[in-house]
Amino acid sequence: MTVDIGTARGRIEIDTVGVQKSLNAAQNALSSFGKAAGLAFGALGIGAGAAAVAAVKSGVSMTAMLETTQLQFETLMGSADAAREHVADLFEIAKKTPFETEPIIAASKKLRTFGGDALDTKERLIAIGDAAAATGGPIDDLAFWVGRLYSNLQGGQPFGEAALRLQELAVLSPQARQEMERLQKSGASAEEVFAVFEQSLGRFGGAMAKQAETLPGLVATVKDAIKLGLGDAFAPVADGLKTGLKEAIAVLDAPETTAAIARFATQLGSITAAVVPFLVE
Repeated sequence: MTVDIGTARGRIEIDTVGVQKSLNAAQNALSSFGKAAGLAFGALGIGAGAAAVAAVKSGVSMTAMLETTQLQFETLMGSADAAREHVADLFEIAKKTPFETEPIIAASKKLRTFGGDALDTKERLIAIGDAAAATGGPIDDLAFWVGRLYSNLQGGQPFGEAALRLQELAVLSPQARQEMERLQKSGASAEEVFAVFEQSLGRFGGAMAKQAETLPGLVATVKDAIKLGLGDAFAPVADGLKTGLKEAIAVLDAPETTAAIARFATQLGSITAAVVPFLVE
């Protein structure tokens, strides 16, 4: 293939100018976000080292998690005030357990999804936490299957799968399961059947409080305290970042930005078309 190098060079130079203009437009479109993020992180001295980076990540992550969690419980509970109070209670519970806050929050959400206010109570969450602490099982998994059990019973449905999972998690004894099945067959209420399961959880009472005083339990408490403190400290930073992101989205959605991106794609295609012949000769 014969190519006029002078002509190709001219096309590349012209196209390069077009690409540069497109790049400048894209850079301007992103400047709102860049300024907001740069100011927020620069003011916090991110370049100070790995410890600062870890603190920022933890703080922003905790702030985001708290915001999302409160909104989730607000939806589930139908009240912003009740959601804030409930999340605060979960953090207080976490301080007295060997678990970190995230799995406790997850456990509470699962109980609330399956049974609302009737199932998601402090007392029941503590009882489930005691069982998880004593058996070494994940508290959020245990809460899920307790929720399934409760939901099946309330709906008058068989609860065999939930019972099997709870037995595998070592919190439901064969004797308790047999009694629950007998009661359901005899026409007992869902509350009566579930009470047998809750009674079986009683043998684990106090396990969390004891383990919270162990080295792993104290480490978990310290981690939670640090994360919560960082979350509070970074709340204003998160607000600033959210504002910057909203402004960046508005700019990126603008017709002129879309047109600039389209021009960039066209110019990039032109450069590729001009250069490829040299590569395949």
